[in-house]
Amino acid sequence: GDVAIHQKFGEGVVTKVIDDTIIEINFYEHGKKSILAKHFMLSKKGAARA
Repeated sequence: GDVAIHQKFGEGVVTKVIDDTIIEINFYEHGKKSILAKHFMLSKKGAARA
């Protein structure tokens, strides 16, 4: 999956997308978390922020 970056949890791999609203991410240092896809602290690695 894609690599996501969260301002608090760091980098992780996207493992599942649920209804385009929830993303399940396995963070390298914090384990698996489910986060709202549009959460302001979350971005795709390599993507420019708007």
